[in-house]
Amino acid sequence: MITNHVNSYPRPRLGEKSPIAVFKAIYGDELANKLGLVEIPAEEIILTPQLLK
Repeated sequence: MITNHVNSYPRPRLGEKSPIAVFKAIYGDELANKLGLVEIPAEEIILTPQLLK
């Protein structure tokens, strides 16, 4: 769960795309789903300790 939030955050180095979006573009949705990768919508990303509660 935490990794999905961190890896859904867009990165300037990735052309403002998230690491999950880049992974899906390279390896496909099927593998991402098998690995449990879920892209969190930008307005729902939590990068604070609140996520651990």
